[in-house]
Amino acid sequence: DEGGEWEGFHWIATDGRGTPLPEVIGELDAIDKRQILIDVGDALYQSHQHDRCHGALDPKYVLIDADGTARLAGFGMIPPAFAGTPMAAPETADPSFKPTPATDRYAFAMLIVWAELGELPYWAMRDPERLLKEFRPHKALREALAASWALDPTSRPAEVSDLIRAIRGDADSVRALAERAVEAERWPTALGHFRQLLALTRG
Repeated sequence: DEGGEWEGFHWIATDGRGTPLPEVIGELDAIDKRQILIDVGDALYQSHQHDRCHGALDPKYVLIDADGTARLAGFGMIPPAFAGTPMAAPETADPSFKPTPATDRYAFAMLIVWAELGELPYWAMRDPERLLKEFRPHKALREALAASWALDPTSRPAEVSDLIRAIRGDADSVRALAERAVEAERWPTALGHFRQLLALTRG
């Protein structure tokens, strides 16, 4: 992959093969959905470590490979209409908007809810925390999602690591993710889950 910056916008050229997530979401079980969200979160985390933000995270930019791996495309592609979608953070409505990790975090939190509900209600942009009553996630994920939707982007956590941990869930959930990764022969992914499982069950 290659990347850079053009007139204040970051771009990354990636392998664009795969099926857009909206086309396969109905075929996925809870484990597959969690793994895809973890893949997206990891992609955001790594891009932020290199000072590159997505800016327009949307389900259509999540591409699913044959083995179930999710790849994140669309870096730097910020159409004006994005500011009017439920995925978009409030600050994207500013004409001088530049992508930040806080913007990506807001949209990633929306993607998590979208993956569970299959759609975002029309009122989601206006009242995102109301989504928690529809979604009813466990405590750690609920708190991480709520923190992601602060109106002021400087009040949001700077990164997505806590969201990724919350998506992984408890030891039983991580074990299920590890076993699914082994079935798909995604060895680095399986190893990461087993390490997380060890950390959760140690002592």
